[in-house]
Amino acid sequence: MNGPITKHEINRLRLAVIKGQIMEQYDTYDDFRKILFPNIKLNTFRQWFKKPYYISDHRLCKMERALGISEQVLTLILNKKFDLPMGALCKIKGIRLTL
Repeated sequence: MNGPITKHEINRLRLAVIKGQIMEQYDTYDDFRKILFPNIKLNTFRQWFKKPYYISDHRLCKMERALGISEQVLTLILNKKFDLPMGALCKIKGIRLTL
């Protein structure tokens, strides 16, 4: 990978995993949103996927937990993509993988 690793890049990768699971487990994004974030408008929910810097680690963790995406799976995916120890990456970027 070229260039610095940004939190935006990490969030984009996490959201891609989440998006894949939503499409596997639910008919639409809206079905998932209504269950997990009933007070968030659909347009706002979609913006999180278009602009990953708008979403918090807490919301990412909440979606990952609801979809059954484990911390171990995320760690494997992120390690494969960025080729760095996950602990160091999380500490440097201030990222949380669990609630």
